[in-house]
Amino acid sequence: MEDGAQEHVRIIGDLAREYQQKFKELNDFIKSGEKDRIPGYLRNQAEITTDRFRGAQMFLLNNPILTGKESDDKVLLAVTALCRCFDEMRILFQVLLEYSEQDQ
Repeated sequence: MEDGAQEHVRIIGDLAREYQQKFKELNDFIKSGEKDRIPGYLRNQAEITTDRFRGAQMFLLNNPILTGKESDDKVLLAVTALCRCFDEMRILFQVLLEYSEQDQ
């Protein structure tokens, strides 16, 4: 396997482990019994995540790979798809959070 391909596999593995850890931390927090703190905690985490994503999004969309003469339409489509998926997931999260608060 090429060095670049090995690096990509390593990054995907790291992301998967990070996902599992964050999922566990969130589940542990929710199970802690402090139900009145959950919506605020989730909103705060959503804002932090959105800010980090928007920073990365701006970097990608301003990168010469996408803006230069040699830009690749496939890369632009992939970046656009990632941005769209993030926005859709953020909308789903926001609606679910608001819906769950109505039930309380």
